[in-house]
Amino acid sequence: MKKLKFLFILNLFYTLSLFSQDNSPIIYFLDTIHHFGNITDSNTPYLYQFKFTNTGQKELLIKNIQLPKGCYSPKWSQNGIQNRDSGFVEIRFNPENTIENFNKSITIYSNAINSPSKIKITGTINKPTENIEDSYPYKIGKLRTKTKQIDFNSILNTESQTKTLYFYNPTQKKVSVVFNKPPSFIELDKINFEINPLEITSVKIKYKAYKNKNWGAVHDAVNIIIDYDRGALEFINVTADIHEDFSTLSTEDSINAPRFVIPKTEFDIGNIKEGVKKKYRIEITNSGNSDLIIRKIKSSCKCTRVRISKKIIKPKGTTQIKIKFNSKGKSGKQHKNISIITNDPLNSRIQLSFRGNILP
Repeated sequence: MKKLKFLFILNLFYTLSLFSQDNSPIIYFLDTIHHFGNITDSNTPYLYQFKFTNTGQKELLIKNIQLPKGCYSPKWSQNGIQNRDSGFVEIRFNPENTIENFNKSITIYSNAINSPSKIKITGTINKPTENIEDSYPYKIGKLRTKTKQIDFNSILNTESQTKTLYFYNPTQKKVSVVFNKPPSFIELDKINFEINPLEITSVKIKYKAYKNKNWGAVHDAVNIIIDYDRGALEFINVTADIHEDFSTLSTEDSINAPRFVIPKTEFDIGNIKEGVKKKYRIEITNSGNSDLIIRKIKSSCKCTRVRISKKIIKPKGTTQIKIKFNSKGKSGKQHKNISIITNDPLNSRIQLSFRGNILP
């Protein structure tokens, strides 16, 4: 405990000394981890309020909070937090569908020079004893498993995370399992193994985000061959949401970072007839002092095509996004999104929203 207190104080002095030459706001959380302990009622939501202080000189504003699966409806101090004043971030957690031990990261985006900030909630779910097959509801060939999807949720591009996949063999014979050529950024502690009758076996899955060159929400399927039957491939879905790690930026790098500027993010398609195409040209400006990189740009629907003139924008430079919405086959109210991921530390994720009504 004394060691933790010492590290806590040391971290505070380090943070203050790092940013003492800058007048920017600094968000400092008094606690960054809250442990809920043993949770026996998985149907009851839990909440906790994290306290923070603005140790910088300028007003601190929280812009957005990114939540992992199981967390919802965050609340935070809406007004600006002045120098030495305190604010809060309240996290609600629903333990339903959360298995055993959990460790969830929440990312807070603000105008602080040390944004984004991370806080965590942890705990253990103690659920009532169930029939073993009820605990393994999904079939994979002759085997059963607790889930067919491994979600790594939010992960930094410099990180790796490990989760465990459990198999149960309900048969009276040994069953062989082979994971067939998983992606290079997904590491398994078992690739080729057998499960004895009525036995439970676990496989640790390590997701190496630093080896995956993708950004944002990504999805991969890991193929599984059961009893060497290549004609009946099974698979496990692996998902992650990869964020850029800006925590290593120096004060100088933060000041000289790129800045993504767009006139607006909400667009009204209006009332149009089915089959009509709507086109948009949106100008993006880099008001920062280094190259702005468009890491990824993706539409939520094939009906909304998006193209960008260039993905690297020099300081004070501009580029255009061309968007074409095709209403063919659509009817009624429509809401389409375009997600943009950049290397701007203060605006790394932008969502363009298009709403309209398609008439017969």
